[in-house]
Amino acid sequence: MNGLLQNRTAVITGAGQGLGRAIVERLLTDGCRVACADIQDGPLDQLARELGKVHGADRIFKTRCDVTAEADVIRLVD
Repeated sequence: MNGLLQNRTAVITGAGQGLGRAIVERLLTDGCRVACADIQDGPLDQLARELGKVHGADRIFKTRCDVTAEADVIRLVD
């Protein structure tokens, strides 16, 4: 970690599994806070539980978000 992402916040969609989850893990490792969004609640809950234990629950914000629904995206950014 070079500190460039320390105390920054990233927003990752599709965060519950696969590539999105891998990106979340890397950002947390690099010191970032991460807003995790996914259309499915189950994978988000599991991600927050598992990664919160390792990186701190205060560094992960999770929310259900359908990126095809404008209102969901506005809520995510707010």
